[in-house]
Amino acid sequence: MENEKLLEFYNHFKDWYNTKVEQLTLLRDSDVDLQLEGKDGKKIVFEANSEVAQGIRLGASIAIDTIGKFPVKLSTETEN
Repeated sequence: MENEKLLEFYNHFKDWYNTKVEQLTLLRDSDVDLQLEGKDGKKIVFEANSEVAQGIRLGASIAIDTIGKFPVKLSTETEN
C-alpha cells in the first residue's frame, strides 16, 4: 500500500513538473504579444518585440535552466 501511495505521489509530482516546464517553454518560444492581467482585472499587453516581453521570455528561459531535469528517480532496486 505504501508503494502505491509513493508511486501515485511521484506520478502527480512528475505531471505537475512537466506541465510547468511545458508552460515555461511555450512562453519562452512564443513570438506573440504577451497579455497579463492585474489583480484589479486590468489587462496589460506587451508587444512581442518589446523589452518587457523579451525580459519575460528571458525569465522563462532562466527558470527552465534553473529547474533542470526532473529531480526524482524511482528504482525497483533496493539498497543494502
